[in-house]
Amino acid sequence: MQPDNRENICPDGANQRFEIDQGLSLEGLNDHNDFVKQLVASKTPNDFSNRLLSIVNQLGFSDFAFMGFTHNHKPHVFLTTLPEELLTSYQDQRLYKYDMGLDYLKANNPTHFYHSDIQQIIDSVCALTQTFDKNREILALYKKFEFNDAYLMPYKPVGKEVNAQKTKSKETGNKDSLLFSLMAKGATASEFVALTESRRAVLHLLGETAIRVYQNNFKSHNPAPRINSESAAVQI
Repeated sequence: MQPDNRENICPDGANQRFEIDQGLSLEGLNDHNDFVKQLVASKTPNDFSNRLLSIVNQLGFSDFAFMGFTHNHKPHVFLTTLPEELLTSYQDQRLYKYDMGLDYLKANNPTHFYHSDIQQIIDSVCALTQTFDKNREILALYKKFEFNDAYLMPYKPVGKEVNAQKTKSKETGNKDSLLFSLMAKGATASEFVALTESRRAVLHLLGETAIRVYQNNFKSHNPAPRINSESAAVQI
């Protein structure tokens, strides 16, 4: 029987790093108000992406990604600055089928977490299943491009919580949910955690704002899916 590793990713009294810090300094609040103005002023999805990248760069991060599911519950990279080679490898190897980050979003979990938490879970299991093995490949793929950790923030659209609770299917209640991820190329895992912990309140508000602006203004402008399950299946 495998050990229960949920405490490694779920918040409790002994693990406070996932608690959303509601305290925001006056300087942080001013910065956030400026970020909101910048994002709301976006004219196109590309303009929005460039503005958001500029903001995350100011906060010490190099890249970001919006991931989620389309109306037919297919995994989809909606917007990202990650390298094309990384995304192509992720798709061609069909790693999205096993991605624990997407599973976490599908289960409507509200907690923010790290790639390093997934690594910790994998390292602690008694038997390495296919899912764990594939997630080890995902983490290795990111590290190949010097993304030694990532901060993943799941968000539900406003007003969708009730529908998600009523549905019997995990997939039908969260098709509008998005996973906002931040990366800092070249930073070690410990440096990355320190970077995110020092900016938690700002990052959480930024994620919520970015998701809301994107879904309200640009969701209808989505390009063809970066992850295409059917085409990937043909290539295998």
